[in-house]
Amino acid sequence: MVTENTTPNRGYPEPAVGNTLEVDVGRLIAALRAIDVDVANALAAIVSKAGLASPVFTGTPTAPTAAPGTDSGQLATTAFVKAALTALVDSAPGALDTLNELAAAIGDDPNFAATMAALIGTKADAAATTAALAKRIRVDAAQSFTPAEKGRAIANLGGGVLAGLRNKLLNGDFDFWQRSTSQTSNGYGSDDRWSNEQAGSTKAHSRQAFTVGQSDVPGNPVFFSRTVVTSAIGSTSFVFKRQKIESVRTLAGRKATLTFYAKADASKNMAVEVLQRFGTGGSPSADVRADTRKLALTTAWQKFTYAIDIPPVAGKTLGSNGDDFLHIAFWFDAGSSFNASTDSLGQQSGTFDIAHVSFVEGDATAEEDPFAARHWQQELALCQRFYEKSYDLGVAPGTASSAVGSVCKSMDASQNFATLHMPFKVTKRSIPSVAVYNPATGASGQASVDAGSVSMSSSRIGQSSFLATVSNTLVTASVFIAAHFTAEAEL
Repeated sequence: MVTENTTPNRGYPEPAVGNTLEVDVGRLIAALRAIDVDVANALAAIVSKAGLASPVFTGTPTAPTAAPGTDSGQLATTAFVKAALTALVDSAPGALDTLNELAAAIGDDPNFAATMAALIGTKADAAATTAALAKRIRVDAAQSFTPAEKGRAIANLGGGVLAGLRNKLLNGDFDFWQRSTSQTSNGYGSDDRWSNEQAGSTKAHSRQAFTVGQSDVPGNPVFFSRTVVTSAIGSTSFVFKRQKIESVRTLAGRKATLTFYAKADASKNMAVEVLQRFGTGGSPSADVRADTRKLALTTAWQKFTYAIDIPPVAGKTLGSNGDDFLHIAFWFDAGSSFNASTDSLGQQSGTFDIAHVSFVEGDATAEEDPFAARHWQQELALCQRFYEKSYDLGVAPGTASSAVGSVCKSMDASQNFATLHMPFKVTKRSIPSVAVYNPATGASGQASVDAGSVSMSSSRIGQSSFLATVSNTLVTASVFIAAHFTAEAEL
């Protein structure tokens, strides 16, 4: 009888006690053949497997997904990677959800953190800044200040009692025309404080009225200046309008801003000059031109504003006659001799209008309107320092009108001498040139005596008054003497 022993795992035949040698040899042969088959199959399977070192997978291998935040050698599935990226982006806006976009946002700066830290170091401390700003003037809310603080704030803003003197030009709105409302003559003859000058070429200067309610020029000015130029070719021909601001020390060494409005009858250029003149008498220093520029006008009102550095006057010598000044000149026509003053403006005919002129300290180019208007009475008094008349404002000197406003005195019978004291409303800049006029006829150098006229002379002329004298005129009955006057102390 054959004993059937087998291996425990694969069931290969084994020899057994009791079997004949022949039987066990047969069993061993069968076992070896079975082992050969299994080994061949195993070798074939091993050949088809990937190596443990750098295996190459094919198909779609899968693996368990690790828990979020796992930090080990475990394989990371696509699900794990997607979850990690989602957590990194964390709902960032579309413009910053990639590393490239983020790099662009920080300027591709590899030291962005250090850069930002350095910038932050240059900023003021928030608490200290808040404390420092506690006493600054606000424009969006009411504030409480002590009287001393209010006074300092007003002074710092240039709003004190002298704020009205900010504009160094007088009659910049052309409100006052004591002499006349027009002129063709050279020099002072119409608008107060403005000298309308010419040589070779001619001009007609006049006062023009704005339409009520116009909005082209701010401040609601009533009048503007018009100069109609007829050019005559010549190197020394010119027409310009200027104001001589008393004292060359005015804003010397400071920054100033000139602002005005201008237009012309066609597209034309105009030149503006700012010049220091050190007066006459003795050996004054030569003129210093602070600024000159050429400006393009159109037929519409335009605002022109620019800052100028006024040269200092240290080391300069003033003339002995006390007539030094800083002038602002508007050039309309200029021969080649004046190229330096006019930026080579050249010669031209045309109509030129100027309005709302201001000249103030500091850089006021950002201000909408730095004009700083004064009360009319104050402006008139400032003008009367240089020129005044006894006539009413609307009456030109030399007009045959009436004795209203004139200086009057009665003269008794048998007198042949009478003196009229002529007081000035405003103390003059210097000893003025005076003239007297007959109120009835307008004749100069005369006074009216009832229905007649007598000669009158002037004497004892001072800055506050003068004497007007009638002499060698025997009267036989009491008469009434009257005379108008003008007094000019212009630069």
